[in-house]
Amino acid sequence: MLSVLIPVFNYNAYPLITGLHKQLIHATIPFEILCIDDASNRPMLAFENEIKNLLHTRLLKLSKNIGRSKIRNLLATKAQFDWLLFIDADCLPNNEIFIDRYITEIKKNTHMVICGGISYQEKKPTASKVLRWKYGRHREQHPLQVRKEQAYRLFFSANFVIYKPTFMEIMFDETLTKYGLEDTLFAKKIRDKNLKIHHIENTVIHEGLDNADEFMQKTKSAITNGYKLFTTNKLGPSQLKHLAVYLKLKKLRLVRTYLFIYQICKPLINANLRSKFPTLIGFDLFKLYTLCQLTKTKTH
Repeated sequence: MLSVLIPVFNYNAYPLITGLHKQLIHATIPFEILCIDDASNRPMLAFENEIKNLLHTRLLKLSKNIGRSKIRNLLATKAQFDWLLFIDADCLPNNEIFIDRYITEIKKNTHMVICGGISYQEKKPTASKVLRWKYGRHREQHPLQVRKEQAYRLFFSANFVIYKPTFMEIMFDETLTKYGLEDTLFAKKIRDKNLKIHHIENTVIHEGLDNADEFMQKTKSAITNGYKLFTTNKLGPSQLKHLAVYLKLKKLRLVRTYLFIYQICKPLINANLRSKFPTLIGFDLFKLYTLCQLTKTKTH
């Protein structure tokens, strides 16, 4: 019935695996848990023997990193059952009936893609991780009704169920080898197939927060991916808000002006983003600057 698929990279997935395994045993359904470590550069899967000894649980380790898209496709290919639950290693279910809620929806057999949502701890983390936490709380964590109204834009691959034959028709885009926008493109492909994303109240808590510098670096990677997808007509301004703003600046011939002003303010903005009280406006300005710089490089 259900294959639980966990891509692992530089994170200890043991608490997630054991928690899900307990719920799956209780649910009394045919299941498997399949974890693939994407060549972590430090040993992240603690208690490997314990994991391997869990009933219906497999752990595979890659010798070479293949990236976020390809590893998800590999997990799906190796899955034994018709329903796939993708969940990121740095997330934890927000309730004790997490599996039961998904099973209830699967048994209705009315939706091929089911998204449970993502949430963040209420408690503020250490200063270096506040930016990622604040971004998650304000830009990724949303009430169910909001997610239903913006079903494709608020899709996150960190926690969703999909019918395997449907997934094999869509799959993640393996041209994206670096971090960023895999979810956005996957959701667009679902939409292009005229399939609905059914959102339910079944969130996971995102525990693995990057520090500000790591998050800013990942954001640069995502923006590079976004520009690549735009220039190859895979995504447009409607899916990439910062790109829409950039195109307006370009039309008004204000890109160079923006770059000049940002350079003056850059030390203050960077200091703010690394502080205990980062502003998301500052982060948006950083993203726009990154895109402007990227396009400037590409056109010279």
